Amino acid sequence: MYNLRVKFNLFLFVLCFVTIGCSSEEECTPSDWVGVYSLDKTTEVCSSSNVSLNEQITITLGSNTTSVDLEGTILELDGCETATTNNLFGISATLDEDKIALSFLGCTGTYIRQ
Repeated sequence: MYNLRVKFNLFLFVLCFVTIGCSSEEECTPSDWVGVYSLDKTTEVCSSSNVSLNEQITITLGSNTTSVDLEGTILELDGCETATTNNLFGISATLDEDKIALSFLGCTGTYIRQ
């Protein structure tokens, strides 16, 4: 009986540890994206010398609860990433705390929130 109780308690401990570990990952909301970001020029890579990323971008809340406005372009979000559907402008972005990894028009770069 004692051995079974120890195994059960160990099972509950592991279950709680896994649950707490998984639930600590926060999902991004549109308000997490809002801010003014500056390009880290050392991260900019473009497929052509005729294009480049803006040195600074501003993100505000979009028109619904799953979107943001990037300089007049509405981006639908899927948590910490831009949604792949309905993205007519080919913008791909991922938010990681105060940094956004952005891909647009053959360029990629990292923006840092100011």
